[in-house]
Amino acid sequence: TQKSSVLKLLQISYRLIDSWEVPSKFLGNPNQISE
Repeated sequence: TQKSSVLKLLQISYRLIDSWEVPSKFLGNPNQISE
């Protein structure tokens, strides 16, 4: 559904922002990637 697509986009956006702002935290928390 469209809602699912938007949610997926938000997830990817947060993931990218997190990796840019705190790369060490992103790499140190593999659980965040799956969540």
